[in-house]
Amino acid sequence: MRKLSLVLTLLLVLCIGGVATAQETQQFCGNLSQEDCDLYYGASTNFPSSAGFDATVTLSLTNLPDMPQDTTININLSGEYTGLSPELMGTEMMSMNMTDLSNIDFAALFTQLAGGLRNFDGALRINVTIPPELAGGATGMVPGAGAFDGNLALELRLVDGFGYINFDTLQALVGESGLTGWGGIDLAGALDQVIASGALEQLNTDMALQASGIDPTLLQTFTDPQFIGQFTTLERLEDQDGAAVFQTNIDFAGLFADPAFQDYLRSTIEAQGEAVDDAQFQQITDALNSAAAGATLIQTTRVDPATGYLQYSDFTFTFDASILLTTMGTTADMSGMNMGEATAEAGAAEATADAQTQQLLENPPVITVTGAINYRDVDAVAEITSPEGAQIVPLEALFGGMMGQGGMGGTDANTTPQAPEATATPAG
Repeated sequence: MRKLSLVLTLLLVLCIGGVATAQETQQFCGNLSQEDCDLYYGASTNFPSSAGFDATVTLSLTNLPDMPQDTTININLSGEYTGLSPELMGTEMMSMNMTDLSNIDFAALFTQLAGGLRNFDGALRINVTIPPELAGGATGMVPGAGAFDGNLALELRLVDGFGYINFDTLQALVGESGLTGWGGIDLAGALDQVIASGALEQLNTDMALQASGIDPTLLQTFTDPQFIGQFTTLERLEDQDGAAVFQTNIDFAGLFADPAFQDYLRSTIEAQGEAVDDAQFQQITDALNSAAAGATLIQTTRVDPATGYLQYSDFTFTFDASILLTTMGTTADMSGMNMGEATAEAGAAEATADAQTQQLLENPPVITVTGAINYRDVDAVAEITSPEGAQIVPLEALFGGMMGQGGMGGTDANTTPQAPEATATPAG
């Protein structure tokens, strides 16, 4: 059942995300007028060619076993981009019938992406803060890196298809490895090599095999606006500073209890080669229904009616484990032991598990994830340039002997891709 637990975890993520993205493909409009519905969905594909943005993600953990009472992890991002094109936005992918996974042409998608990367320039700065008690003085990734204090700064750029990373901000992790300054790689060229290798043909085959055990009509159900409307509300709130404000709520409890969802869940588990009898599946659905009862998700979006551009978006996801714990409740459920063996060892373990269960019931874990993104400098971003003195890693160093030998296409192994000329102008 350990493998099954992993499958279920992935399914939760996929199915939660599937309901949200299905709104974008089939235009579930909820209580919106058609004009408001078009404005709302248009903002998910209608982005300015250049803009800056600032974003935050905060993870708050309360009453989790073996962790500090209240733990907060913060991620702050800021960046700029220019040259955003339909190729990079994945216009072709968004127009695909994603309910038929066997017909996705990954080679075409990667070709489209490589072309988009060569026309797109971006700069991204990420700062992650982890409580010192969680960082625990952990050492870096290589010898000599020293203690990690819980603060991580990451600086990235993408210029003319070349990706760059600043190792100077990562010295607490890379230590004496000799990695300093900016390093780069020809990302678009690497995609070209993957396409030429034929590896994506195998990916197409693998996806077809994965999809073969799942009834496509079940997948189509999750893109049906009528089905989505049973568990999702979408409404327009009062405008803010001239911007249209939309709010979305998802009823996870209703979704997980729906027979169509449970049919999809079971067919997906069985497609992974897991044998699940009726009793086991009932335990799974009971646990999911209880977990869903403690989960809430609210998303708010602001759109400029004049341009159709997204101005701001935020979300709050909360999971309160109290209902799940009450449902599971017994020592056998919590410990997974074979309670038919009345041994002294089993009795002691049962007593320990009972105490742990009671503590969790009295102080149930609560997980809250919040995020927000705000766009700025629309169509007014200065040129983003490659960092001065960046050291480019040759593609042959990544693909080795596969290049030039039929394994990764026709690029000469002695030819190093030329990076765009570096300048001293900072990105953003």
